[in-house]
Amino acid sequence: MGITAGIILVALIIISVLYRKKHQAYRKLAARSREWAENKPAVMPIAEVDSIDRALMESINRLFEEEQVYLDPALDLESLSQRLGIHRNLISKAVNVVYGKPFSSFVNECRVRQAILLLSDPANDSRSLEAIAFDAGFSTRQTFYRVFKSQTGINPATYRKNRG
Repeated sequence: MGITAGIILVALIIISVLYRKKHQAYRKLAARSREWAENKPAVMPIAEVDSIDRALMESINRLFEEEQVYLDPALDLESLSQRLGIHRNLISKAVNVVYGKPFSSFVNECRVRQAILLLSDPANDSRSLEAIAFDAGFSTRQTFYRVFKSQTGINPATYRKNRG
């Protein structure tokens, strides 16, 4: 009986240590994600970016910052092109050239940043993750979870628990 109790005690200690390490790793990921969300994305000037692409991205960035158009779940290349009066291919090219990513990834990154800010606010603790997803501009909970995890390394529920 004494040996069994000793083995169980050692196993519990190991599990406790592993749990603490995992929890600390999640806290670090959550802190890095919040820092990322609070910082404005840096746009590195690329030599190949012409003045038309640069000016178009300045207009798009203004819309995203001032009017937060990315919060509209229906936002897509077509609706943005109609709003700006510019062909969708030009918008797609500008985003690809300036940010090095497709338009949908650019929009989803803005939405994840917003979700992190919402999840970081204790005033939103009583709100469901689905409500946070919709407020951040995602049209489905599944897309929110998938995109959030791919960009932060943790799912939204884990972020909320470990935000610090």
